[in-house]
Amino acid sequence: MCFRRRRVRQQISILVPFGGEDPGRLEALKWLLAYYRAQLPAAEIVLGSDKASKRSWHNKKPKPFSKAVALNNAFAKSHGDILILLDSDAILADGVIEHCAERLRAQRRAGVRSYFIPYQHLFRLTREATKRILASDPAHPLVLPDPPPPSDVEGRDGSGPINTFGAMCQIVPREAFILVGGFDTRHRGWGSDDHDMVLALNELWGHFKTTPNDILHLWHPRIMAGDGAAWRVRMWQNQLEPNMNQALAARYSKAVGHPDVMRALVDEDKGVK
Repeated sequence: MCFRRRRVRQQISILVPFGGEDPGRLEALKWLLAYYRAQLPAAEIVLGSDKASKRSWHNKKPKPFSKAVALNNAFAKSHGDILILLDSDAILADGVIEHCAERLRAQRRAGVRSYFIPYQHLFRLTREATKRILASDPAHPLVLPDPPPPSDVEGRDGSGPINTFGAMCQIVPREAFILVGGFDTRHRGWGSDDHDMVLALNELWGHFKTTPNDILHLWHPRIMAGDGAAWRVRMWQNQLEPNMNQALAARYSKAVGHPDVMRALVDEDKGVK
């Protein structure tokens, strides 16, 4: 994938993909943008969209939303040397982003290649816990205990985090994003885009590091295809059936341990769509 050259400066760029008109997600997005602006006033925050997923007079059959397309489009408008690839419903504690950016810049100077999945546990908050957070001042937010109490966490009993693999946030040097060609825009609909990005970065750039904190997912309505584990039946706007990216994800998994195969796989996807 090719990106136009932009003037790069030492700055944190927070890239946020967003699509849809759901009032709950819009409320969460507005609060989170204010929260990160208060945390990181010098950072550049760039929203990314996917035009093909939006209904308009000339696009009467919009495609399922692609987070990959939205993030690549946000990247194309960004200028920072450190990229925060952040879901629009994710809360990271104050200081985590700056810590990771400083570490990555030090590693760059030392010729070390790495990137961050900046948490060890992901907790999906309940609707009630999310309401309390969104009612607080983004500059002085309600801070839940670490880990959050079971009553504030979705799941069987709220007693533990959800196992994840790079979901919700990745922090990467700009040159790493360019090397792998950004996200694979063949991903449409929910699932596998962030996981496959992790596999590509690990194979072609360097392995990720984690930080000893949690990441919180704000509650919002979800589109689900019947019963079953959420990751199996979750969908995004305009998506008619789940698991749209399953075949592509299988190819990424098979490319692990084979840099030439992974390189050829990411190079199949050309251009920011």
